[in-house]
Amino acid sequence: MRESLKALRRGRCAWFGAAALLAAMVSGCASTVAVRGAPEQTPLVQQHSARVLVSYTGAVRAAESSNPLVRVHVGAATVARLDQAFAALFSSVAIAPDWPPWRSEPPSVEGVIEVDEGRLVVLIGNDSSIPDHVAMHYHACLYRPDATRLQCWEADSQASRQRVPFELGIATIVGGLAEQVMSDAAAKLMRSIERDPAVQQWVTTSRDARQAAGRVSRIALLGWPLASPSEPTKIEACLRREIAAELPGAEFVGSQGVRASLYPLVQHSTQPQTEQEFAELMARADVQARLRGLGAAYLVAYAGGTDPGPVQGLAGCSYSGCLGFLWRTENSRLEAVLWNLMAAPTAQSASAVAKGTTVVPVFLLPVPLPAHTLEEACTELGRKVSTEIRATAAPPPTPVPPAAPEVLPAGLPRTP
Repeated sequence: MRESLKALRRGRCAWFGAAALLAAMVSGCASTVAVRGAPEQTPLVQQHSARVLVSYTGAVRAAESSNPLVRVHVGAATVARLDQAFAALFSSVAIAPDWPPWRSEPPSVEGVIEVDEGRLVVLIGNDSSIPDHVAMHYHACLYRPDATRLQCWEADSQASRQRVPFELGIATIVGGLAEQVMSDAAAKLMRSIERDPAVQQWVTTSRDARQAAGRVSRIALLGWPLASPSEPTKIEACLRREIAAELPGAEFVGSQGVRASLYPLVQHSTQPQTEQEFAELMARADVQARLRGLGAAYLVAYAGGTDPGPVQGLAGCSYSGCLGFLWRTENSRLEAVLWNLMAAPTAQSASAVAKGTTVVPVFLLPVPLPAHTLEEACTELGRKVSTEIRATAAPPPTPVPPAAPEVLPAGLPRTP
């Protein structure tokens, strides 16, 4: 046995029983096992009405299990099986490209399913007392388009088979076990996704968001009052991203387009100076007509920014470099007023606040670590605005007819 272990370390065929050794000699040590992909029959599952993007990590696509006797390539078979499973589970499925990563830009779907584990483990036994053992493990997570994780699932399966003395065909045995555990693990994963209450809730929310986006048409964004030329642009880009993630399909008209349409009413020198003046501007029929002419059903007037505190700490530099530590506490506050243009203009207010500390360790060179409070506040504000839009765009509840009066047979007294 010691010599067998030495041979295994050198990459040679190990002694796993007489039949295993004969198979290894014939095949030149490791035999490649071909595992079938998706079955011909479409899975019978309850389909969710949602648009998803499916992403497989590189490790999943190239997954294999190998030892001195067999090598099992499972990456392609995993992708084929799970592609079929997701196509049965969701009404619209797209496959993410290998590059660029889907997180680089929010995709135009309700969610992203990322399969980050598809691992097969093969343990070769012998033809006397130790069975051949194969195990499969899948791990997948559901994310919002903005990469917020909603739910994760794991699915495991394992199978064993004891060979009889001098039985040949280890590759065939392992291949059969691999197909068995892959099929079983994929079935467990499908059933977990199909019956998960979190998925049901997400599907309902996504459906409502699609319906709201269909009724919303366009959302006009306007930075008011005008502030510095850089921060409003940054805030507007963030609001676009967050609202689009919450209301897939919504379109936008930016501040520049709104000001051009309402020229000369909201230029730097002519813009309303108070909230009352802005409300009076929005009450004008010609202003409403211009905004509706842009296809806008809502106007989001946003304001705010970051209030940086004083820099604290101590740092110094010399010819040999810099040394020290600096920090600064900053507060970001954003506010927005949502105007519904589909009927008589009405306004809803929302605000968001984020606090944080930017630190700058200084060792040879300063290394700033920003707090990103503006992004945090913008993300929260975008979700609040989306919630208000979804609520106002939702159809009115179906009226419930009054219950018919109770009719009692003649002569029976009514219970007081």
